[in-house]
Amino acid sequence: MTFDFNGQTVVVTGAASGIGAVIARHFADAGAHLVLSDVDGERLGRVAEEIAATGRDRPIVKAGDLSQEVTAGRVIKAAIDKFGTLDVLVNNAGGGIIKPFLDHTPDTLRTTIDRNLWTTLWCTWHAVPVMKARGYGRIVNVAS
Repeated sequence: MTFDFNGQTVVVTGAASGIGAVIARHFADAGAHLVLSDVDGERLGRVAEEIAATGRDRPIVKAGDLSQEVTAGRVIKAAIDKFGTLDVLVNNAGGGIIKPFLDHTPDTLRTTIDRNLWTTLWCTWHAVPVMKARGYGRIVNVAS
């Protein structure tokens, strides 16, 4: 099955590795304009370069902590500023501190919640008004 996202603008969070990087590559192959975000700017840049090396346009890269509202807003704004719209948001950023539950501290639990909940909420909160205003948009939430 092939998908055509030619000319559509797609934001993929958690795109520096793993599932997020694969999602980004698939959207690039389908012709999408990409804005990629992750906390790991170095690896994110490598993913963008790998996509560009295939002959696709180099994605816009916005590194930062998406659990911070201002950072999430900057990512969505980058899509609008560069491409004029946002068609698809893939909330893939997440992860956590893996350890037995009783070994957690309030700080490790807070970090895990921030990485998995606030990243999705802030990106969605900034994306929905853009999508609603134009009467179109899709949001995909990836979770484990």
